[in-house]
Amino acid sequence: MAQKSITDKIKEAGKHGLIYGFGSIAQSAAGFLLLPLYAKHLAPHDYGIFSLIQMIGIVLGAVFYLGASSALPRSYFDYEDSEDRKKVFNTTLLLLLIGATIQVGIGLLFSDIISKIIIGSKEYGQLVLINLISSAITFTNTGFIVYLRLLRKSKIIIVMSIVNLFITVSIIYYLLVVRQLGIAAPIYAMLCSQIITASFFILYLRKSISLFSILKNEIAVQLKFGIPSVLASTSLMVTDWGDRIILNQMLTTADVGIYSMGFRIAMLYNILIMVPFSMIWHPMMMEYRNDKNLPELFKKITYYYTLVSITLIMFSTFFLDDLLELVGFGDTYSLSITIIPFIMIGLFLSSLQNIFSAGLFYERKPIYFVYICLPIGIINIFLNILLIPIFNIWGAVIAGIFSRFSIALTVYIVSGKYFKFELGYMKYFKMIACVLFILIINHLVSIFYQSGLIGDLILFSLFIVITTYFLLNTNERKILKQTIGY
Repeated sequence: MAQKSITDKIKEAGKHGLIYGFGSIAQSAAGFLLLPLYAKHLAPHDYGIFSLIQMIGIVLGAVFYLGASSALPRSYFDYEDSEDRKKVFNTTLLLLLIGATIQVGIGLLFSDIISKIIIGSKEYGQLVLINLISSAITFTNTGFIVYLRLLRKSKIIIVMSIVNLFITVSIIYYLLVVRQLGIAAPIYAMLCSQIITASFFILYLRKSISLFSILKNEIAVQLKFGIPSVLASTSLMVTDWGDRIILNQMLTTADVGIYSMGFRIAMLYNILIMVPFSMIWHPMMMEYRNDKNLPELFKKITYYYTLVSITLIMFSTFFLDDLLELVGFGDTYSLSITIIPFIMIGLFLSSLQNIFSAGLFYERKPIYFVYICLPIGIINIFLNILLIPIFNIWGAVIAGIFSRFSIALTVYIVSGKYFKFELGYMKYFKMIACVLFILIINHLVSIFYQSGLIGDLILFSLFIVITTYFLLNTNERKILKQTIGY
């Protein structure tokens, strides 16, 4: 079979990325609808408790998914026969169900104790249990989603995602506003939405699901790949969630709520860019790993991905406060808005691992993520302890940016021993120069004149023009047009 050209591959990534992005935009729109509800009906202290309960589910889910859904894309393309590929998927599904059963069992036995240790009170034990059940169903659903991604069923994923989000928002609104259940509302709503999602996937993939039709040798293969992924995910949790625990200990639960609200809004970066990109990029990265033009593809993809990410961050810098005010975001969480672009920078830096880590995946060496993420995660804890008393919430933001940058850089260096591609640093220096130029102009204008929304529109438009004609050459602009107009 003839290899696809670089342009064809970029167009493929763009096509499916835009489809996934459409669904993610719908998710973000729903998220914006929920933000004023949370801000109005949950005080920062309550939202802080809700965030800590969420953290428990995310951390344990990162352990008990057993790395199976991470191992699936790596093993899937090792087999040419479609029936063998189905068996690989069923092997993954079996491991996920085993992990889910263990997690739910831990919740039944120890939810009160976990609530006491993390939150400081046993009264949230029931909600911790519900969240752990929801988390277990969620990572099982992730296995279904990964399989559909490998089948290139992007439209099915997005349709289900949109329907699911509509149901989730409706349930949250009813429980939070009508029934006034407080932090229990989103927790119960998420459980309902994950059950509905699982039911749909089981029905849709019923002909492919057969837990008695597995590849026994793949159990060891996937666990060998997956367990290091679990350790790596757990190490990343130290960076991603350790700051909340330290904020809760050194400041107040209300500060946890304010920081978590800013982080939640900043996660729009993941919804709009990182998730749609990774959903198509991971299968492509594995499928084309033997192509001769692979290093050039990685170089271009990294640059375009960075450019799109910086554009969203700049958009957020200029317009996010106006958008949040438009949907009724209250003054209680005003500090949350200020930190959003900076958290987005950290999320962007972290997401570069999706590209930089190719060599580690190709050589089945996910254990290196542990060697990288765990020491940096420990450093992140000390940075938070050092900076939070001095800079309050900003200390957690600064520590997060430094830690995520360190992880991305180290992954690039270590993974480059197995698969190396050049970045072309001068392009990135030019990009930074363009961003600084716009920000300096914005700062100078703000000193002498309150330009408001019109001024922000002009400056952002200037950034787009500079980006298009200074950071992209003629051929790149052509590829961009082809990708968007696929």
